[in-house]
Amino acid sequence: MNSSLSIPTDNIFKFYAIFGLALLISSIIGASIIITSSNERVISYYEKIHSLKKDGKINNNEKELSDRYEQIIQTIITDRKFHGSSLMAIFLIGAIISIFGFINWHRKYQSKQNDLLDLQIEHMKKEISQKD
Repeated sequence: MNSSLSIPTDNIFKFYAIFGLALLISSIIGASIIITSSNERVISYYEKIHSLKKDGKINNNEKELSDRYEQIIQTIITDRKFHGSSLMAIFLIGAIISIFGFINWHRKYQSKQNDLLDLQIEHMKKEISQKD
């Protein structure tokens, strides 16, 4: 299996930077999915509670069911807060890793690569001037 997407292994800092960006993007997508799905679930349970209380007369079974739906809603909200906090931690870790990777890539690797390219250009210019 040949993948068109290759992981940069030539420089560890480049890997850190891209891995951090992957964590950032994944946490943003995860937060969006969790918020959307939990909101849909909460709304559906509120609709069920509203349909039970619609006629104004609630028997014991309907009251227990309504209370159970309220507990489920509270559980969904608590879970959403926990998952949101977890994804925020992943986002921050990704930001730190990415910033660390980009800064070190720029300082330690890219500057040397730029110097090397400048030397190669100078060497080529000298070769061209010597041929003329």
